[in-house]
Amino acid sequence: QEQAQVRLEIAEIQEQHLGDRVGAAMTYSEVVDMQPDSNQALQALERLFLEEQEWARLTEVLVHRAGVTTDARTRATLWQQVGVLRRDRLADVEGAIAAFQSILELKVGRDDTVDALQNLLALIHHLPETSLATLAVGAAMLVILVGTERFVPRAPAALVAIALGIAASGLLGLQSFGIETVGHIPQGLPSFTA
Repeated sequence: QEQAQVRLEIAEIQEQHLGDRVGAAMTYSEVVDMQPDSNQALQALERLFLEEQEWARLTEVLVHRAGVTTDARTRATLWQQVGVLRRDRLADVEGAIAAFQSILELKVGRDDTVDALQNLLALIHHLPETSLATLAVGAAMLVILVGTERFVPRAPAALVAIALGIAASGLLGLQSFGIETVGHIPQGLPSFTA
């Protein structure tokens, strides 16, 4: 108990005064190893991994918190967060379904969980209808957005992605691959009516 408290203080110094977020995360993890239900250490890890966009590690922390939390509603909220992260950030559809099913097993009346499961099942059902060319362009745009935000944070990521998308559409003739663009844009001014 006393060693865990000392390590918590060390982790806070590492993070707040030294700016050593990696070292702080490691020290907070040591606290969790000593005290698996240390809410202070778990919340600090959750915050650090969220800020650093370490989605896999954040998911591990949330799963751990769900395992040591006794309140059913809090566990449901944690599993909901795990499901969303696995679905949206980690592209782990099966893991997302498992997380949402964990909520249903808690029986705490989560209508949004049923909706999320239905959406995932609909996505899986319609997967064969996906245009691979359109999917590839969409994935490339996401990579450009995330990559720009991650490696060039001062650059306007959305503008960069749009500009590259327009350039790719013109240079590669993406319409010939069945990829829809904006469509027909009327030229000239609209006519006036009296």
